[in-house]
Amino acid sequence: MNSLAGPIYADSAFDLIRSGYLVIWEGYASIDTCVNNEDAHALGPYIFLCDKYTYEYPYHYGTVYLMAKPFEYDGRTIYRSYLCLDGKDECFEGSIYHR
Repeated sequence: MNSLAGPIYADSAFDLIRSGYLVIWEGYASIDTCVNNEDAHALGPYIFLCDKYTYEYPYHYGTVYLMAKPFEYDGRTIYRSYLCLDGKDECFEGSIYHR
């Protein structure tokens, strides 16, 4: 799965759910940084790779949500993906891969 290029603004997981995104994984994680294609976070059966335009330092230790929504583009299904931090109202765009 890969995210589409270009950010969509999302304050929280709730904002994304209202826009049709689904929670594909929920669990505890330690997320110190989310920096452009440098940070890969192992989350359950997934790996989340932060988007190339992301430079965030949330220092979060708690519940996180991996969220995704499929979009059709040129006959292909492409996923836009986010990592959301519970209690901080922050979501970061990136790509989700199966381990």
